[in-house]
Amino acid sequence: MDITFRQTAPTTLTLALCAVAMLPLFWLAYMYAVPTEDAVILFEYAKSLAQTGVISYGHSGIPIEGATDFLWMLMIAALKKAGVPEFLSALALNFAGALIILSQLKDSARRIIALFGLLLTPYLYAALQGFGPLLFCAVYVLCLTASMRPQASFYGWVLLLCLIRPDGVVWAAGPVLLRLVEGHSRGALGKELRNFLLYLCVPGLIYFGWRAWYFSELLPLPFLVKSAGDRNLILFYGYSGLYVLSAFAPIVPASWMSEDRARLLRRLAWLFFLPCVFYSWMRLEQNVGNRFLAPMFFGTLLLLSRETKLRPMVLFTILSVACGIKITAETAETVAESSSETYSYVSQDLARLEGKMLVTEAGRLAYHSNWVTHDAWGLNTPQYAHKLVDYREIDAGSYDLIVAHCKIGLLSNPISLPSNPPRSWDNLCHVMTSYMTEKQYKVLLVPVLMNGIACSASHLCAYSSEASTRRPGCQRFDIYALSPAYPNFDELSRLLKNRGAIDYSPTLKYDGDEVCS
Repeated sequence: MDITFRQTAPTTLTLALCAVAMLPLFWLAYMYAVPTEDAVILFEYAKSLAQTGVISYGHSGIPIEGATDFLWMLMIAALKKAGVPEFLSALALNFAGALIILSQLKDSARRIIALFGLLLTPYLYAALQGFGPLLFCAVYVLCLTASMRPQASFYGWVLLLCLIRPDGVVWAAGPVLLRLVEGHSRGALGKELRNFLLYLCVPGLIYFGWRAWYFSELLPLPFLVKSAGDRNLILFYGYSGLYVLSAFAPIVPASWMSEDRARLLRRLAWLFFLPCVFYSWMRLEQNVGNRFLAPMFFGTLLLLSRETKLRPMVLFTILSVACGIKITAETAETVAESSSETYSYVSQDLARLEGKMLVTEAGRLAYHSNWVTHDAWGLNTPQYAHKLVDYREIDAGSYDLIVAHCKIGLLSNPISLPSNPPRSWDNLCHVMTSYMTEKQYKVLLVPVLMNGIACSASHLCAYSSEASTRRPGCQRFDIYALSPAYPNFDELSRLLKNRGAIDYSPTLKYDGDEVCS
């Protein structure tokens, strides 16, 4: 006999217990962890908005839309203006989001099951790195809850979802279409369409028009960059499809145990078909902890919590934990090890000086250093977003420092590229290293990890094209090229060597981005 619905404890008490269970993790993250590169990029935009009133990046002084999580950025900027550090704001908003998600579930027993799922899946640990997946999912869950009622407030929640993150449009499409097709009369459908146009389409078009005017770009820079490149599965990226599969796979067996499996599977298909296709089509390079697919997990939990029996929800939670266990372990380990990364310390050292740099690692170097910073990949620099940066553009930038995560061997074996080469990380590295060599920049290699921690024993090095080759005795180094014309050349060289930098030499034993002893 299965366990049936039962109110096991008052809602307030259960949520308080959940808060007590989660709070130590958030507190430890704030005290000891360092937010990840991609999260800090958004903090840079929030800081710029709070301090200058301009949504910009790297002290450029012009509007730039590299942080597309618009409402998330506005909330962090507002709290920054009030004196709250960006990382603390991100953690607090995620903590509130987690409690909102749990509060929408049917009863206390289901909240406890969801809490275990939250603690044992990667989405929480992505939040502890400074991203906003739990707040985003909280609004998504509120959208689903509102979609079950006839009120027009549903479209208000949908609008908020789309403003927090632009891919909110992808997640909102399913609930909106489902609400329209489940209309029971022509009059109800007409009212629904009117609410859809009035409360969602009109405000959405106003926002889209404003952002296109403000940023002088029809589409956000990250969309231009992430949708480019060669796909290895016709229209899709294979590795992106694996992320989607790990989130979607537990849904079918759990739904099959539902009392009305046909209806539930139909609803889930409406909700998740478009996200599955969309994320398989995109380059999920910033998908830390599979955070882009988090709404699939929490949305399914919400629907299964409405079932009379607990068994489908329990099975879904167990399967989700099993399918994501590798991602969860890697994401949690990254949080625990984050204070060992060199970038935060180097960028804070750079704040003693002034200069202009071109980087491939666009987060902490810009945020802490206060240097004028351009992103070579184009996610945060408009002139490099539409096509691959070239030699002439780098030369026109007059950069004092160039920082690149590239194969070290390119420094001694430059390769000439054809005109207008396709956008790829390898081609970007060819351009940057060729420029460093020809302009006789002083090249130092800076270890990614401090205190002699080996990349072979750390997931902090995993976000790399060479991740599969990590070996004992080898360490990932990134390239720091100093312009000989930089006035503070000697001081900058000294600062980097204090952080473990070594002089580049063709005689070094290197493989990919590693130097081996």
